[in-house]
Amino acid sequence: MKKREQGGRSGYTLVELMVVITIMAILASVSAGVYAGYVKKAKMSRLYETAHQIIQALEICEAEYGDATDTSGRHYWTDAYLKPPNHPDSILYPYVGDITKDCTEYSLKIGKSGGGGYRVTGFTYKTDQYVVQWNRTSGITIKEK
Repeated sequence: MKKREQGGRSGYTLVELMVVITIMAILASVSAGVYAGYVKKAKMSRLYETAHQIIQALEICEAEYGDATDTSGRHYWTDAYLKPPNHPDSILYPYVGDITKDCTEYSLKIGKSGGGGYRVTGFTYKTDQYVVQWNRTSGITIKEK
């Protein structure tokens, strides 16, 4: 755009300024939509990583507290296993307590293993916006509420 001189004063015309403002508004609206998509992907990635860390914590707890000869599975039904991972009394809290602050609901699925014992076969982890489910056969799924 060229500066115009009218009556000894220089500056831009009102039409030129309005065109620039309109272009800036269009660019801002397009970038806001793209930004929202990035935020959603980042949240989903964080939840996916959280699910992986819960799985690893469950495997550690099974190895540490599970009894391979115990076919009753009674250690899975203790309060320490059944409490959400963000609860200080949960068996998972030392491993994932800090990263699961957003947990609003949590449940475990227990099933028989090939050797006649029991093991964790899945879990459901809920936040205000998402439901994260893990199953040994189908893996991790994340859905919006």
